[in-house]
Amino acid sequence: LFAGPPKETGIGVSAATATSGATSVSGRPVVLALPMSGQYAAISSKIVDGARVACNELSSSGKKVSLVVVDTGKPDWAAQIDALPADATIVGGPMRRADYTIAKSKGLTSRRVFLTFLPGLEGGDEGRVAWRFFSSARDQVDSLLQFTSRLGIANYAAFYPQENYGQRMAELFEARAKESGAKNIVSASYDPGNKSGWTVAVNDLLKANKGNAPFKAIFLPDSWKNMDVIVPNFFYYKETRQVLMGTSLWEQGLAGGSFVSGQYYNFAIFPGAWNADQPSSAAQKLQNGLSAAGKPPASFWSGLGYDFARMAARMDVRSGWTPDMVNSQLASASSMNWSVAPINWSRGIAAQKLFMFTPKGKGFE
Repeated sequence: LFAGPPKETGIGVSAATATSGATSVSGRPVVLALPMSGQYAAISSKIVDGARVACNELSSSGKKVSLVVVDTGKPDWAAQIDALPADATIVGGPMRRADYTIAKSKGLTSRRVFLTFLPGLEGGDEGRVAWRFFSSARDQVDSLLQFTSRLGIANYAAFYPQENYGQRMAELFEARAKESGAKNIVSASYDPGNKSGWTVAVNDLLKANKGNAPFKAIFLPDSWKNMDVIVPNFFYYKETRQVLMGTSLWEQGLAGGSFVSGQYYNFAIFPGAWNADQPSSAAQKLQNGLSAAGKPPASFWSGLGYDFARMAARMDVRSGWTPDMVNSQLASASSMNWSVAPINWSRGIAAQKLFMFTPKGKGFE
């Protein structure tokens, strides 16, 4: 377990050792199972920082809790979770698929409620074996379609690279667009390794836009760096009116402050789970708590930990729980004030209503 220094408010990260009996934890346990070492250590630390702020707030309000962090980078991490007391029913994480597979194979998911930080779970696991506390590819697509449908758009195109991610996202987009009532969807692809052929591919796509139901929005599931090559081609062919729709890949590419040419992206959007420009009251409380502790500014990852800890404290899941009980608890507890984009659950299936951003200046807003 990762043992952090106690905070001024008296709530720190509880240390425990896996033994043959239950580990002693003071206060109701709020458990995180995260890789605290290796390439994910920095992200995990931010999640813990956010959860610690939430625990401080809960303690100040009279609700005694204890934050317990299990390092999934340790070989005995599953045994450490097994050794936690019976009232440690809810676990936040894991955030790596391999760790989830371990938790499932060792039977941990039948004894603890795992709210995973994964974009998807195996097969029919979600809402039955474990739960999702993270946005999915479907959440991204649904948020885009909800936004464009409010603009009255019903005809779409998907223009995607011929590789696994692009193909999967394009297929998902087409399926969800049809389910949401789209009238027409045109699909076209391009070879991601042949940039010289992208101009022709764009032209071929636009030729399909000359029919009776021209598309008004284009789904582009590719990295931001490739947009600088692809998007100008639409303007070259005098097509400037479509809404350009990206995925979370755009946010990753723009986070470093890439310069954005306004003439190309005035009608471009992409989804995200953290809104730094218009923080909710919960996000502001998180920021205040992090500032008081001398921590870096609030971000999606600290918001994830903050919201998880508050959600876990709201839920009354005890030994002998069933998936139906957890599903009911999640549906009720999701009404809280979120720091990240709000999540709600229907029969245990999560749906996150993501914020919408547009590329602008040196980044996005």
